[in-house]
Amino acid sequence: MNAVEREAFHEGEFVAKGKVKDQVFLIYLGDFCPTQYPIDLPETHTYRVEVIDIWEKTLITMLDRVNGRVMVPLLSKHHIAIAAIAAPHGC
Repeated sequence: MNAVEREAFHEGEFVAKGKVKDQVFLIYLGDFCPTQYPIDLPETHTYRVEVIDIWEKTLITMLDRVNGRVMVPLLSKHHIAIAAIAAPHGC
């Protein structure tokens, strides 16, 4: 198993995902702690992508006004989440 296959295998064990229509996407990484994570966002909106550090109780905006396939830089820590929130129309 190469590094990419190993990462995909471990991701399946730890990652939980949810969404509300095309407005909000939430990904919890649990024990999986990569340095970056890809997200495929709809082209119909632009999104602010934030990293939620559960232990530090912080919210860090990593990307703003993005859509399509984006690579989110991460903190390389356990128990973080990623939130992608659609900007209101006209913004």
